[in-house]
Amino acid sequence: MFNESGVWERVQSGELVAVVLESRNAPALSGQPSGTLSQSISYRDPDGNEIARVHQYLMPNGDLGGSGRPDPKRLFHNGVLYRLVRDQPTGQVPAPVPDTPEAEIAPNGN
Repeated sequence: MFNESGVWERVQSGELVAVVLESRNAPALSGQPSGTLSQSISYRDPDGNEIARVHQYLMPNGDLGGSGRPDPKRLFHNGVLYRLVRDQPTGQVPAPVPDTPEAEIAPNGN
């Protein structure tokens, strides 16, 4: 959903603004080069409304680590806020779910 909505491309074109919410040294276990930052970023429209929230590894050379793209954690799409919910017992990460009581999805995704 994040990729299909073109959020990353809208940030790159300047249509959305990236606001750094948190930035700290990436943990050694992340496998990123020394000096890489682990960042939480909010993508906002011109009115300051958050459209998406992502995590990224910013390497010392300015490139993004990992896949080379930000990892979405929240997305506001068509009036619904979707957020990533981690499945702690098994360590698996399910698909994003709407963050509204009327749009609950069962743990198995049905």
